[in-house]
Amino acid sequence: MTAWSRCLFFALTLVALPAWAADDPAKAKLDYQRFVLPNGLTLIVHEDKRAPVASMALFFHVGSKDEVAGKTGFAHLFEHLMFTGSENARSKHIQALEELGATGVNGTTSNDVTNYYETVPIGALERLLWLESDRMRNLLGGVDQARLDEQRGVVKNEKRQREATAEARRGQRVNAVLYPVGHPYHHSVIGSMEDLDRASLDDVKQFFRNHYGAANTVIAVSGDVKTDDIKKRIEYWFGDIPAGPPHGRRLEQVPVLQERIVDRVTDSVSATWITRAWPTAGIHDDDMIYLTLIGPLLADGDASRLRKALVRDKQLANRVSAGVARRELAGYVDIEFDLRPGADADAAIAELDKQIAEFLRTGPTDAELKRAKARYLLGTTRNLETTLSQAQTLARNETTTGDAGYAVKVQEKIAGATREDVRRVAAKWMSRGYYQLRTDPAPTNEVATAVDRSKPPAVTATAAPPFPTPVEWTLSNGIKVTLAERHNWPTVDLAVMSPGGALSDGGKRGLSSMAMEMLAKGTSKHDVVAIQDMLRDDGASISSYSAMEFNYVRVSMLSGALDRPVELASEMLRSANVPEAELELLRKSRLAALKQQGLTAPSAVALAINPALFGPGHPYGLTTTMGTIESVAQITRNDIADYIATWIRPDVMTIAVAGDITRERATQLLEAQFGRWAKPATPAPSLAKPPILPVASKTRLLLIDVPRSQQATVVVAHLIAPDDRSSETEHAFTNAVFGGSFGSRINLNIRESKGWSYGVRSAVSSGRGQHAWSASMAVERDHAGDAITELKRELADILGPKPITDAEVDLRRTQSLAALAGQNETNGSLLAQLMYDRSVDHPLDYPLHRAERIRAINVETANKTAKTMWHPDGLTWIVAGDAGVLRPQLEKLNLAPIEMWTREGGAVDASKKDAQPTATPK
Repeated sequence: MTAWSRCLFFALTLVALPAWAADDPAKAKLDYQRFVLPNGLTLIVHEDKRAPVASMALFFHVGSKDEVAGKTGFAHLFEHLMFTGSENARSKHIQALEELGATGVNGTTSNDVTNYYETVPIGALERLLWLESDRMRNLLGGVDQARLDEQRGVVKNEKRQREATAEARRGQRVNAVLYPVGHPYHHSVIGSMEDLDRASLDDVKQFFRNHYGAANTVIAVSGDVKTDDIKKRIEYWFGDIPAGPPHGRRLEQVPVLQERIVDRVTDSVSATWITRAWPTAGIHDDDMIYLTLIGPLLADGDASRLRKALVRDKQLANRVSAGVARRELAGYVDIEFDLRPGADADAAIAELDKQIAEFLRTGPTDAELKRAKARYLLGTTRNLETTLSQAQTLARNETTTGDAGYAVKVQEKIAGATREDVRRVAAKWMSRGYYQLRTDPAPTNEVATAVDRSKPPAVTATAAPPFPTPVEWTLSNGIKVTLAERHNWPTVDLAVMSPGGALSDGGKRGLSSMAMEMLAKGTSKHDVVAIQDMLRDDGASISSYSAMEFNYVRVSMLSGALDRPVELASEMLRSANVPEAELELLRKSRLAALKQQGLTAPSAVALAINPALFGPGHPYGLTTTMGTIESVAQITRNDIADYIATWIRPDVMTIAVAGDITRERATQLLEAQFGRWAKPATPAPSLAKPPILPVASKTRLLLIDVPRSQQATVVVAHLIAPDDRSSETEHAFTNAVFGGSFGSRINLNIRESKGWSYGVRSAVSSGRGQHAWSASMAVERDHAGDAITELKRELADILGPKPITDAEVDLRRTQSLAALAGQNETNGSLLAQLMYDRSVDHPLDYPLHRAERIRAINVETANKTAKTMWHPDGLTWIVAGDAGVLRPQLEKLNLAPIEMWTREGGAVDASKKDAQPTATPK
């Protein structure tokens, strides 16, 4: 009997998702087949031959709604336990997948479902099925008290990290009020600390038996597969898994607020936030489909009603958003905005009431509804571009609605929606009682922070990924164009690049960033509202921004509607008119964002790292490319107009294009919009090359006080030496062994073994200038000193008594080569590769030889790179958190004299009385 000779009893459904016309090139098509195994497991298969990869999504119909009082957080805790290894696959699940070159590996838990997903090279699919089936069939054989305690600690660290933000606390408050005590959604997904502490080994094992049966499971596979083959493989590996207890679908439990509930709290925010939420029906109610349009209609783009009223016309808010939470038992519509400094909250709320009342009375206009539908189409097409998103969509819809093709229904309903449909449904749900939460800034000192699975199947080699050979040519006016042509998804991505960025600010920090944003705020022909309306009509988007050394305009389009988006991009670049009113709106928004920086430990460290490494006077020593509160306040319209005239010109530009377009079509399109753009008579500007700095010769220790922060953020970094001749590939490869992956040395030590952190990572920066190496972690504040000691020891070990081994090199090589299979799956990722290669002057064929560069690395190369890359005597340590708790630990380490830094990214003035904080009670 062969492995595939089992008798199969499948129920089969063949569906096209969505059911779009074949002659419409701008709409993606997703066919799938559905099967049900005798044990109740549901399988969804979609074939996608664009890349030699397969993506798998496993959805279990269990979430926090299925937990009982006193045992909250179990669904999420069990998600973590599913990654700890099983009876026959004893290693950590993520490590086992990394060995296969898997990408996108993760799991999530929501109110309704728990899911796991990954993408692997097609040659590793059999091993993946073995791994997934073994942890589903035999997980309990690998779970003991030690693993439970380990993951309990990891989850508690995750809870501390996630709940350290004002955004998370706001969400918890809204959730707890909308869904009263006793409702399955009342408690948070991550659960309470007390319940996590009480979870016993017997408790979690019983939870697994109750909810992880085959009949409560949906598997979706998308990629370079054959349906019949996958059907046989799934039946072989998963067919003997017990069905488990029966689970019916729970009925809706829609809460009703009889009146308005208004709360007011303080938190670590820089401006007042207003949140309003209305309970709604669950996902099975067709009303939820129409409510999906509420976000685009009310708050998406400058032409939307709330943004126009609150942000542009009345200038009461910096930002406004609206959306709908779609859940099985009950959802909600919510609107959020943050006030401008000095704005009257009551006036803003009154304006919100006025706009909502008018919308509920008249509904959207024809033009508004048309744009919202186009926006939905673009989002749907983009969201289904990767095999991983395809598998997740199919599995999620099957699990939560019982219909993997639910997107067909949504698509048809959205396409046929009338103004009255939207008005009627909005009025039905948004005329009821609601919960309103006002969050005001707190004082700064109150910041809170039967099959034989005993032997794994072989992993077969996967063919090199089909990166399209880039071609390059020059437009008639000299602009260089690079194209990666690929016709397997109906989208095109385009980028216009030019030198500039923060290095071109010329003493006015943030100038390039603001100038690039202003490109999209109006031209000599169209104002910002008209531009956004046209883009939405075409299902396109344009973003303009600056980085450290380059300015960018990126266009994302459907391949059936290219002309107008490219024309608008050209128009922005050639005839931006910098409206004064738009500049003031941008300035206020930018100032509000800058005031928000540094309020948390992670953001404070982010502001400090560049000034600490390069020095505040170095071009790279910026806290942020957004500018400072002082500089942004002083930038004028003339400054921006002069910047655009100086730096946005055709003789310094390059254009990169990727996706569903031929060279002939690209040439015609770009010649029409860019080819006749004559260069100015003035000489082209150039950037001065920033000086290369030596590696520091001594250790520094910076401490940033974030009072009452429950965790500490730790970063250690140093510059890469000027004489280090190792390549980017060698740096990344060597660093991955130390800290660049889940299975790296430091993550397995500090997260998995010690349980002090939710995750530890290290990386080497990229780009044109001098690179830097850094490692970062958020740790329990009482173990910050211990974690630093371990990180320091790991670095000493890899450079001394425990160098990189042949086994580590072989594993990393296998991971890196296998991961190439899906690295450029989307057209956006193709474009990003082209953009990076152009920015660092890589040869045109650079992406075609990635595998060769990886294969050339051996253990000698890796250890040589380690010796030249890492400099343990010149480390800069940056620690942010409650200084009263952290300072005694740091003093015991005796690393270096402690330098107190502010949360704004600079040294504390030692003459100030608060420069040396006293201990804060734990």
